[in-house]
Amino acid sequence: MQWHAELLLAGFPSRLLPGRKRIVCLAVQKEGVLVDANGTLFNCTEAPRLAWGAS
Repeated sequence: MQWHAELLLAGFPSRLLPGRKRIVCLAVQKEGVLVDANGTLFNCTEAPRLAWGAS
């Protein structure tokens, strides 16, 4: 990793990591899905935090 840091400091572009995608919500992505600890699938990151059916 030292050589990579030195390349970055010298101004060379990095292709080691993929570029950043500025997408805020999974719901706008065709293949966007969230899997919770129980294996339940959600298309929104907010859904697992809501108390659905809780009384």
